[in-house]
Amino acid sequence: MKLEVYGEYMRVFIGGQKEPNLEIALLQTERETGSVFLKTSFAEAYFVNITIQPLEQPFSIQQSPPGFGYLSDWHISEQLLGNIHNQRQYYQWLNMAEQNHQWQKVTADRNGIVNLAQYFDHPKEAVFAKTKIYSDTAKQVTQAFGYTQALLVVLNDRLLFYGRELDFDNFMRMTDAEQKQVLHLKEGENKLVFWIRSDDQWQDTAGNPPYLGRKQAMNWGLWQGWLKGNSTTGQCLVGQHKLLL
Repeated sequence: MKLEVYGEYMRVFIGGQKEPNLEIALLQTERETGSVFLKTSFAEAYFVNITIQPLEQPFSIQQSPPGFGYLSDWHISEQLLGNIHNQRQYYQWLNMAEQNHQWQKVTADRNGIVNLAQYFDHPKEAVFAKTKIYSDTAKQVTQAFGYTQALLVVLNDRLLFYGRELDFDNFMRMTDAEQKQVLHLKEGENKLVFWIRSDDQWQDTAGNPPYLGRKQAMNWGLWQGWLKGNSTTGQCLVGQHKLLL
């Protein structure tokens, strides 16, 4: 197997193929230096004959235009331990977090993804993520979202959605627009809040060792977009851009 990395792009070649078997157009490149980490999560493995050398020819990858508009600006709470079991508990926890937590301002990448695991040294359990949507009139818009593993969605203090990701066949990875729902926006400011819990419970159930809780292996996220054709003002970026916790 050969990996080629140039800027934000990566290509994978298997078995001496001249054309790449896989192209990735968006790498997370917060660091310019570092080391290479090789591991497997499923069985004992051996890595041999590894060489690293400068890339001979730069390359680019053609990217498909996004099919959604996305919310890009969010604030996230400190981490919370435990599950939310009812609406009363949700309001108590959110009120406590808004009064006592240091909230971080985060920005989605160009695909609308916010990887929450990168904001914590030891990612664990759950956080609140909140944003404000400004609408020029009272209207309905269709929200598309995907998540892993447990998600609760509240708009203007009204509970809209609670779900638990159960598709083990893809290791509960986030899927674009896996869920859709209608948001009833009021004129002016609207407060959208997500409470989302990571895959730590699934890791325990599967019997994976604790080291998989590091951010390199943590599934902790959501994708949040708008179907094209909706129109709001302010925070909603229509037509050109998702959220990963």
